[in-house]
Amino acid sequence: PGAGSAHSHKQNFLSDRHIAVLQKARPSGGGAGDDAAPAVRPLAPTPRRSQLAGVPMDKLRAPGMEGLAARREALRGARIAFVTAGYSGKKFVFEKACTLGVKCVVLDGPDSWAKGMEGEGIIERFVGVDMSDAGAVYARCLAALAAVEAELGPVDGVVSFCELAQPLAARLAEALGLPGPTPFAVDAARSKFATREMMGAAGLATIRHVKVTRPEDLAHAAEHVGFPAVIKPTGGAASIGVIRVNSEDELRAAFERVKGDLSRCRVVAGAIEEGDEEGG
Repeated sequence: PGAGSAHSHKQNFLSDRHIAVLQKARPSGGGAGDDAAPAVRPLAPTPRRSQLAGVPMDKLRAPGMEGLAARREALRGARIAFVTAGYSGKKFVFEKACTLGVKCVVLDGPDSWAKGMEGEGIIERFVGVDMSDAGAVYARCLAALAAVEAELGPVDGVVSFCELAQPLAARLAEALGLPGPTPFAVDAARSKFATREMMGAAGLATIRHVKVTRPEDLAHAAEHVGFPAVIKPTGGAASIGVIRVNSEDELRAAFERVKGDLSRCRVVAGAIEEGDEEGG
C-alpha cells in the first residue's frame, strides 16, 4: 500500500470487523433452521455456462493429460473475480491465468500493487474498493461487480487467496448466483469453535474446548480443559494470538494479550499483519 494518511491506509485493509458486519447484516444461508437465507440470483444462461453444461463431469475430473486439457479448455475465456489480490508474490498466478485465457478482475484496496497489472495486460480490470467502512464493503464490492458485468460481461466465479476475505467472497458469489461454498459453510469452517461443535455433534473425535468471550469465563475454561492448554482466536490466521498456557494465571494474562493483538490485526496487500496501538 502507498504511504499516506491513516484514513487512506485504512482504505486498503480488511479486518475481523468486516466479517462481523457481514455475519450480522446478511444472514448466512444453508444452516439448519435458517429461514432468513438471502435471495440468490438465478444462474444466467451465458454462453460459457451453457458450454460447460454440455461437458460431462467425468471428463473434467479425469486424471492425466486428457482431464487436464479439458479443465484448461473450460477455463479459457472465463471471467474470474478475485477479492483482494494477495501479496505481490502472487503475481505469477495472474500471469499463468492470463496465458490460460482467464479474464481476471481484481477487487482490492485503491493502493494495491495489483492495479499495475491491468496496464501490463495481465488482468482484465482492477477495481479499487475503499475498505475503510466495514459496513459498506460488501455493497461496494457487489456494485463493482455489477458494473464489471454491465461493461465487460458476466462474471463466472468469485474467489480469494485471503482467509479473511472468504466470507465476503462467499456472499458475493451467492448474491451473483455463482457456484462455491455457502456463507454458512465458510463461517463454520473459519470458526474453530463452530467446527469443533459440529464435529462433536456428528460423533467425531474432538478435543476439550471452551469458548471464552469475557474474563469471567476463564475459571470454567481452566477447570474444563486443564493444563497445559492453548488459547487461540476462533477465526484467526497466521498463528496470531495462539499461546500455550500452563496455569490459570498464564491463561488470564494471555487472554488480555490476545484481545489486544486481535484488535490491531488487518489484511494489507493480502498478508495478515498487526497494527500499532491505535489500530492504524
